[in-house]
Amino acid sequence: LNDDIVVCVLADILTSDESRLVKFGSSQQVLDGRVAFPTDTEDRFTAVMEKLTRRRVVAFLSANQITPGCACELFFLEPARDPSGFSAAS
Repeated sequence: LNDDIVVCVLADILTSDESRLVKFGSSQQVLDGRVAFPTDTEDRFTAVMEKLTRRRVVAFLSANQITPGCACELFFLEPARDPSGFSAAS
């Protein structure tokens, strides 16, 4: 967590089935599936992050790389408010 951004870094992300597909030349198929997954689950990911941070998520980005098998999930949060109710960005 850094100010208004939460970064989740994942390593060793490939399942055994995905690893087999990559081995046989289907890297793009694996990547396409990994790109579709966060798109389909964005609402659930966002809800969990909002519950954990007690702040609204204004943007969510996901990036995957097959070699090495790693991913990064980025959550951009609404600016924090100080106790007086003013946004920290004001």
